[in-house]
Order: sequence, then C-alpha cells, then structure tokens
Amino acid sequence: IAAAAPALDHTDAVATLTAGIQDITNTLVADFNLNDVLRIILETMYRGMGFSQVLLCTRDGRLNRLQARFGYGPRIDGLLNPALGALACAHGRGQLAVHMPAMARRHAVQRAAAEVLAQELAQPRSLGLAYQPVMSLDGGAVIALDAQLHWPEQGPAPMRGPVWANVAEEAGLRDALDLWTLRTACGFAADLHRTGNGVPVAVSIRNSQLTSAAFVDLVAQVLSETGLPADHLILVFHESAMLVMQDHREVVSGLHARGVRIALDDMGAALSSIPMLSLPCIHGVRIDATLAQALEHDPACARIVQAMVSLAHNLGLMVVAKGVTSPGQVQGLQQVGCLVGQGEWLAPPLPPARVPAWMQQAAGGAVRRDRLH
Repeated sequence: IAAAAPALDHTDAVATLTAGIQDITNTLVADFNLNDVLRIILETMYRGMGFSQVLLCTRDGRLNRLQARFGYGPRIDGLLNPALGALACAHGRGQLAVHMPAMARRHAVQRAAAEVLAQELAQPRSLGLAYQPVMSLDGGAVIALDAQLHWPEQGPAPMRGPVWANVAEEAGLRDALDLWTLRTACGFAADLHRTGNGVPVAVSIRNSQLTSAAFVDLVAQVLSETGLPADHLILVFHESAMLVMQDHREVVSGLHARGVRIALDDMGAALSSIPMLSLPCIHGVRIDATLAQALEHDPACARIVQAMVSLAHNLGLMVVAKGVTSPGQVQGLQQVGCLVGQGEWLAPPLPPARVPAWMQQAAGGAVRRDRLH
C-alpha cells in the first residue's frame, strides 16, 4: 500500500532504485531472510519512487483482516484509514490488525461466486454462452459468431463474462472454464454446421494456454468430440500473446497444422510485436473497441486504424472492428477499409435458441441492413 508524494529528482530516483536493486540482489544471493528482502523492497519504493508512505500488509483469508508488518514514512498508521476505510484498528504483539469491511465483503462475494461457478462447471444450470454476430459492413452477411460468457439476470449470481473470468482465475478454475467454453461453443457451432447454417465460432482463450503443448491435443479432442470442422474454430488471444508465441511456436504451429484459425484481440490497445503478424498461423486481428469508437470524431485515430487495416490486409489477415455502437462508426470503418465489425449497433449477443432464426433473417437481408449505410 502506498501514498503518493511530490515527484523526486530523476537522478536521485535512479540512483536510489539502482542501489535498492543491488541490495535485493545481494540479499537473495546470500542466505536471505524474507523479511529483510521485503524491507529492502519497501524502502526502495519509499525512497526511490517518491511515495510519502509505504506499508506492507499480509491478509488473513480466514478472518478477512490485513496485518501490517512494517512500513516507512511519517504517521504510517494514518495511511490505512483514508486509503482503505478501516473501521477498527487494534495494536497487539507489535503488529497493527486492520479490519476492512469493504474488502471482506468483496472476498466473501468472490468466494461465493467461485463456489457457484465450480458447481455450474460440473453441472451447468444458469451459466451459458451468448453469440454475437460478426458482420460484413457492406452487405450484412454474418461472417462468424463470437462466443461470450453469459449468466442470465435471474441466475444465482449475475455477473458479466469478464468478471466470471476473473473469479475463475483467482479460484484456480480458469482452465476448467476455458475447456467448458470451448466445448460448449464448438458443440453449438457444430449443430449449426449440420443444419446448413454453419459459420466459424470465435472463442476467447487466455494467453497462457499457448505455453502448453497439451492444449493442441485438447483442442483436437474437442473438435473430434463435437464434429466441428477445424476451420470453423477461431481461437482468440489477446494481442500480447504474440510475445508468448515467440517462445512457444510449436503450440501455434500445431494448432495451425490442424486447421484451427487464430485471431489476435484488442489490436492497438497495447504494445505488440508487429513482425509476429506475418506468422502463417495468424488468420485475423480484432481492432480494439476504443479505437473503432474514436475514429468517428478523431481524424488522427482514423489514420491509425487505416494503417492497421492496411497492414493486416497486406498480410492477408481478416480485420474485425469491435464495439461498433453507431452508424458514424460504420461509415468511418468503411472509409478506412475495414469491412467487418461487431457491436451492439449491428447485433447484440444472442442466446443460442435465437441464433438460427436470426442468421436466416440476415441471409435474407432483413437484419438491420439500414444500419450499414
């Protein structure tokens, strides 16, 4: 926990941080005491990064309390009340025990949500997937379906998909959630394919799956079980996955060899390794929603998107603009050469039961054609 202070002189800060890093290194190389290492780190933050106060706390998960171990700065106990809203403080055995009702409630909610999620993954009742159409901006055809976690409002603990992903991560259930999502989406897409309405389904997977060779076999097993053609599966990873791919090319090569497509999400939202876009295993990119929404009123942003679209198209990649929310954005995307998008303006996420009829209407040109021009 830290409280900000006026900025330090850059030269002094670098010198202090360098000395601190050296102290940490020396301590780790020797027979170190963990408290000594933590104290050095904390003091380095305090003196080198310009914080007015820093405090190291450990959390007692059973009691939902933070215990302050040590800190630096004037009136260090005063840091807790304004920063965390502590309601009770008690001194004992040289430590400060701080009860944090807001954090306690948050952890209680997360624990309850993790229990519900574990039960749902074992026997789904409320947890499901919705499918948002990815559409051609110049004709209205459905290019693919984007699978998104969905918990109905009447469910036991309604949350948005990203929140459930975070709950799963903290509870050690993320692998199970990824597998459930993959199996469910592939099964649904395979059923559509068998009825003649088949389009690829995009499934978001966390980047760390690319570090395991077993993931290739897992995907192959799911495709075999569901009967979905490999080229109808698009695995979506955050654009930062390109850095992972550099060290684990055998995984993406294995997916590519089996015919699975790979797309990179949120392009333009963070730093990325542009040369990796030329890998044959990359089939498409999805432009971050903030860029797609800003180009309508920001000429500079429009030029950035145009450059990204041009680069991707020159590499033979499909480009999808995410988060389309207005007709002006559709027009702006068309002007910069991006002809595929998804978002509430084009089509909302649909429950599985509504997808076949919606796709038939889209094929007949009856779905929101007026929103494309």
